[in-house]
Amino acid sequence: MTRVDNQDGEVYYKGEFKNGLQHGKGIRVSGTEYYIGSFKKGFKNGYGASYATIKLSGKYKYAPDSTGAVCYQNHEDENTFKSVTVYEDGATKQFSKYTGEFRKDFFYRQVVKDKWIISNVNALTMARRNRFVSL
Repeated sequence: MTRVDNQDGEVYYKGEFKNGLQHGKGIRVSGTEYYIGSFKKGFKNGYGASYATIKLSGKYKYAPDSTGAVCYQNHEDENTFKSVTVYEDGATKQFSKYTGEFRKDFFYRQVVKDKWIISNVNALTMARRNRFVSL
């Protein structure tokens, strides 16, 4: 899954479904097509053929978690992430803030006391700053 960061701070999501399922449109940036919404190993990644836009303020880096939400990491606090889930029409469905830690290159967020779940946020990817990156 790949994301496009425009200079005005908006991030546009466009995509397709693979494996014979419904396809959306991709966009070209420097000759590369960017998609969101493909299936990998039986899991849905992204928002399918929907077109969602999220306006950002401040500097964040992000990656999808296992639920298909998008996690934004606040540069001022390396262990705090914000999660946003978006409807297919682009409306915000849920906004949550998580605090966790990196273990073996993956970010874990604490759900309840003494119980942790893993988000597929790679520490090496998340360490890159000031740009949006693909896992």
